[in-house]
Amino acid sequence: MMLTIFSMQIQVDIKERIAVLFITFSEHITNIIFCNGLFNFTSNIVFKGDDRSITYGEGIYDNYFKEHDINQPYKGGFISRFKFKNENVIAIHNELFLAEELSAFNLINEKCADYLQKENDNFNRIIDEYTNTN
Repeated sequence: MMLTIFSMQIQVDIKERIAVLFITFSEHITNIIFCNGLFNFTSNIVFKGDDRSITYGEGIYDNYFKEHDINQPYKGGFISRFKFKNENVIAIHNELFLAEELSAFNLINEKCADYLQKENDNFNRIIDEYTNTN
């Protein structure tokens, strides 16, 4: 029997990489959300809460962060927001984050915030160019 493996090179953006890092550092994360729900990455962990929908919209998740950004109640689970310069990274999770998880997430923020900022700036530049030509 002969096994052939095909190799593909796929361009992966910084959002996908950050989502993978978050999910790698916590076994409780079900979703990582960028751009107010426009980009949503899911893990293989099923959300134990009573809602499976993902919502998109400006400020749609803001009501969950009146008191704090971390470990806030969310539809039977928890929601946390991490501020990466001008982007919020939102994590939906089943259990409260522990100190070591939060430390890992803060390190991701420290190391990746500039990359995420550049990607957002490039995306906005492309959109501006497109809207100015049409």
